[in-house]
Amino acid sequence: MRRINRKFALSAAAIVLMGGWSMKDEEKAVEVVQQAHASNAVDVTDFAFVEFSGANGDGIAGYTFDHEQFMQRVFNYAADSPADEATMEEMMKVDSAIRVYLDEQENLKNGDIITLIVEVDETKTDKIKDAERTFQVKGLVE
Repeated sequence: MRRINRKFALSAAAIVLMGGWSMKDEEKAVEVVQQAHASNAVDVTDFAFVEFSGANGDGIAGYTFDHEQFMQRVFNYAADSPADEATMEEMMKVDSAIRVYLDEQENLKNGDIITLIVEVDETKTDKIKDAERTFQVKGLVE
């Protein structure tokens, strides 16, 4: 069974205790809960690792992605206990919602700056968010 995020639960409880409920209050309450939930979205770039190879001026960039650690973090489960069927379905939604790529991959030289970009289809999941992380090219053979 999935644990409820404490910050999310506290936000929801605070909304319920607000009293004097109106449509305007409801809209504000929904916004507060959405903000609390969004702040808990996992940064996908924390699980991607960029590597450089080749000669300076002709370098190549690639990345690896720790999918298992990423899913464990997003769905808050331990590696030694398998996810239930509902969680597995949600994992498939997350997988189909994410696109990870590098803005530059070839003809790189030491000192270049490249960006790892994560795009998320938010209609499929709210568990992750768009993100970018820059890397400086280094370690290419002179």
